[in-house]
Amino acid sequence: MTTETGKIIRWGFLVKKHGILALEREIKSAKSQDPFMRYGVELVITGHTGEEVRTMLANAAAGQFQRAMVMSNILKSMGATAPAFGLIVMLRSLGGEGGAAALGTGLAVALMTTLYGVLV
Repeated sequence: MTTETGKIIRWGFLVKKHGILALEREIKSAKSQDPFMRYGVELVITGHTGEEVRTMLANAAAGQFQRAMVMSNILKSMGATAPAFGLIVMLRSLGGEGGAAALGTGLAVALMTTLYGVLV
């Protein structure tokens, strides 16, 4: 975080001394720039107000967070539904050839899928 703060302070001095075009050249020359920071500086360069920049960056951060949470939500859904698959196997074994004897195998599968669901 200190590196970014230093960059922002340096950019402020650059703008004060050489103008906004110098900042634009500085941003374009930096290839390994943080995309989020680059987006914010580009908004400032194009003339948006501070409040507009804040709103746009907040929306960009929220959108990035939502995209990152997609995989997490998939794993949560898998964890919630895994016990149901074990229960289906267990109940199916009740009506089969093994009857109550096959219930143990189905119960083992049900417990394993519950465990996997808890771990996920």
